[in-house]
Amino acid sequence: MAQFDALVTDPDLSATCRTLFRDGHHARAVEEAFKFLANAVKGRAGDGTRDGQALMLHVFNLDDPVLRLNRLRSTSERDEQTGYRFILAGAMIGIRNPRAHEHTLRDEADVALEMLVLANHLMRAVRRSTRVRRRRAAGAPP
Repeated sequence: MAQFDALVTDPDLSATCRTLFRDGHHARAVEEAFKFLANAVKGRAGDGTRDGQALMLHVFNLDDPVLRLNRLRSTSERDEQTGYRFILAGAMIGIRNPRAHEHTLRDEADVALEMLVLANHLMRAVRRSTRVRRRRAAGAPP
Protein backbone atom coordinates (compact mmCIF):
# COMPACT_ATOMS: atom_id res chain seq x y z
CA MET A 1 0.00 0.00 0.00
CA ALA A 2 2.99 2.28 0.39
CA GLN A 3 3.45 2.26 -3.40
CA PHE A 4 -0.23 2.97 -3.92
CA ASP A 5 -0.14 5.90 -1.50
CA ALA A 6 3.02 7.30 -3.07
CA LEU A 7 1.69 7.08 -6.63
CA VAL A 8 -2.07 7.62 -6.45
CA THR A 9 -1.92 11.14 -5.07
CA ASP A 10 -5.27 12.59 -6.13
CA PRO A 11 -7.19 12.47 -2.83
CA ASP A 12 -10.62 11.92 -4.37
CA LEU A 13 -9.36 9.24 -6.74
CA SER A 14 -7.55 7.51 -3.90
CA ALA A 15 -10.67 7.60 -1.73
CA THR A 16 -12.59 5.97 -4.58
CA CYS A 17 -10.33 2.98 -5.13
CA ARG A 18 -7.87 2.54 -2.24
CA THR A 19 -9.95 0.13 -0.14
CA LEU A 20 -10.81 -1.99 -3.17
CA PHE A 21 -7.13 -2.17 -4.13
CA ARG A 22 -6.05 -2.94 -0.55
CA ASP A 23 -8.60 -5.73 -0.27
CA GLY A 24 -7.36 -7.39 -3.48
CA HIS A 25 -10.20 -6.29 -5.74
CA HIS A 26 -7.76 -4.92 -8.28
CA ALA A 27 -9.92 -4.97 -11.42
CA ARG A 28 -12.78 -3.36 -9.51
CA ALA A 29 -10.42 -0.68 -8.15
CA VAL A 30 -9.35 0.12 -11.71
CA GLU A 31 -12.94 0.17 -12.95
CA GLU A 32 -14.04 2.53 -10.19
CA ALA A 33 -11.04 4.81 -10.77
CA PHE A 34 -11.86 5.21 -14.46
CA LYS A 35 -15.57 5.68 -13.73
CA PHE A 36 -14.52 8.40 -11.30
CA LEU A 37 -12.40 9.97 -14.06
CA ALA A 38 -15.33 9.92 -16.51
CA ASN A 39 -17.61 11.49 -13.91
CA ALA A 40 -15.02 14.18 -13.19
CA VAL A 41 -14.95 15.07 -16.89
CA LYS A 42 -18.77 15.12 -16.99
CA GLY A 43 -18.84 17.44 -14.01
CA ARG A 44 -16.23 19.86 -15.32
CA ALA A 45 -17.80 19.88 -18.77
CA GLY A 46 -21.40 20.08 -17.56
CA ASP A 47 -22.25 17.23 -19.92
CA GLY A 48 -24.48 14.57 -18.43
CA THR A 49 -25.67 13.21 -21.77
CA ARG A 50 -22.49 11.47 -22.92
CA ASP A 51 -20.22 8.89 -21.36
CA GLY A 52 -17.00 7.07 -22.07
CA GLN A 53 -15.40 7.41 -25.46
CA ALA A 54 -18.12 9.70 -26.84
CA LEU A 55 -17.74 12.04 -23.87
CA MET A 56 -13.97 12.33 -24.22
CA LEU A 57 -14.03 12.81 -27.98
CA HIS A 58 -16.67 15.52 -27.66
CA VAL A 59 -15.34 17.38 -24.64
CA PHE A 60 -11.70 17.53 -25.76
CA ASN A 61 -12.49 18.22 -29.44
CA LEU A 62 -9.80 20.43 -30.91
CA ASP A 63 -12.02 22.60 -33.09
CA ASP A 64 -14.75 23.40 -30.56
CA PRO A 65 -13.64 22.06 -27.16
CA VAL A 66 -15.72 22.11 -24.04
CA LEU A 67 -12.58 21.63 -21.94
CA ARG A 68 -9.13 22.63 -23.03
CA LEU A 69 -5.84 21.64 -21.49
CA ASN A 70 -3.99 24.75 -22.62
CA ARG A 71 -4.43 27.84 -24.82
CA LEU A 72 -4.42 25.80 -28.07
CA ARG A 73 -2.26 28.38 -29.81
CA SER A 74 0.85 26.48 -30.85
CA THR A 75 1.21 23.21 -32.70
CA SER A 76 2.48 21.59 -29.50
CA GLU A 77 -0.50 22.82 -27.51
CA ARG A 78 -2.92 21.57 -30.15
CA ASP A 79 -1.06 18.24 -30.25
CA GLU A 80 -1.36 17.94 -26.46
CA GLN A 81 -5.13 18.51 -26.64
CA THR A 82 -5.53 15.95 -29.42
CA GLY A 83 -3.27 13.41 -27.74
CA TYR A 84 -5.03 13.56 -24.39
CA ARG A 85 -8.38 13.45 -26.16
CA PHE A 86 -7.46 10.07 -27.62
CA ILE A 87 -5.72 8.81 -24.47
CA LEU A 88 -8.84 9.58 -22.44
CA ALA A 89 -11.16 8.02 -25.05
CA GLY A 90 -8.89 4.97 -25.29
CA ALA A 91 -8.80 4.58 -21.52
CA MET A 92 -12.59 4.41 -21.46
CA ILE A 93 -12.65 1.74 -24.17
CA GLY A 94 -9.58 -0.28 -23.27
CA ILE A 95 -9.42 -0.01 -19.50
CA ARG A 96 -12.81 0.90 -18.02
CA ASN A 97 -15.18 -0.97 -20.33
CA PRO A 98 -13.62 -4.47 -20.12
CA ARG A 99 -13.69 -4.30 -16.32
CA ALA A 100 -17.26 -3.01 -16.31
CA HIS A 101 -18.56 -5.70 -18.66
CA GLU A 102 -16.46 -8.80 -17.89
CA HIS A 103 -17.19 -10.01 -14.39
CA THR A 104 -14.42 -12.63 -14.54
CA LEU A 105 -11.64 -10.21 -15.46
CA ARG A 106 -8.85 -10.15 -12.90
CA ASP A 107 -5.83 -7.84 -12.64
CA GLU A 108 -2.60 -8.54 -10.83
CA ALA A 109 -1.72 -5.90 -8.24
CA ASP A 110 1.23 -4.48 -10.20
CA VAL A 111 -0.78 -4.15 -13.43
CA ALA A 112 -3.69 -2.56 -11.59
CA LEU A 113 -1.36 -0.10 -9.90
CA GLU A 114 0.05 0.94 -13.28
CA MET A 115 -3.48 1.66 -14.53
CA LEU A 116 -4.33 3.56 -11.36
CA VAL A 117 -1.23 5.71 -11.83
CA LEU A 118 -2.47 6.48 -15.35
CA ALA A 119 -5.88 7.44 -13.92
CA ASN A 120 -4.10 9.69 -11.42
CA HIS A 121 -2.16 11.40 -14.21
CA LEU A 122 -5.30 11.86 -16.30
CA MET A 123 -7.12 13.33 -13.28
CA ARG A 124 -4.32 15.88 -12.98
CA ALA A 125 -4.85 16.85 -16.64
CA VAL A 126 -8.63 17.07 -16.18
CA ARG A 127 -8.28 19.19 -13.04
CA ARG A 128 -6.01 21.67 -14.82
CA SER A 129 -8.34 21.91 -17.82
CA THR A 130 -10.46 24.99 -18.30
CA ARG A 131 -14.03 25.11 -19.48
CA VAL A 132 -14.53 27.00 -22.74
CA ARG A 133 -17.50 29.24 -23.28
CA ARG A 134 -19.55 27.49 -25.92
CA ARG A 135 -20.34 29.36 -29.10
CA ARG A 136 -24.05 29.72 -29.69
CA ALA A 137 -25.44 28.61 -33.00
CA ALA A 138 -26.84 31.41 -35.16
CA GLY A 139 -30.40 32.16 -34.08
CA ALA A 140 -30.12 30.15 -30.86
CA PRO A 141 -31.56 31.78 -27.73
CA PRO A 142 -28.99 33.18 -25.24
